[in-house]
Amino acid sequence: MEQSHEQILATLKNIAKQKLELDFDDVDVNMNVIDDLGLNSLTIFDFIYATEKTFQIELDEKSLLKVKTVSDLVELIHKNL
Repeated sequence: MEQSHEQILATLKNIAKQKLELDFDDVDVNMNVIDDLGLNSLTIFDFIYATEKTFQIELDEKSLLKVKTVSDLVELIHKNL
């Protein structure tokens, strides 16, 4: 079943809360993943791993390197579902 962008964003917020203890409730889709959300290289790895497990997808490194904003990440996940 295909998920909407809003559903994907809600799931990402849940992953962030459970796995990283980050509160993404006030996240705007235009926020920069690294600068605005404060993720470092270790937390990004954990977040991506949890995201792949949750959505049962595999995100390739080339595509992940292009992700700059939350919206980019949501779109990447949506394409891989």
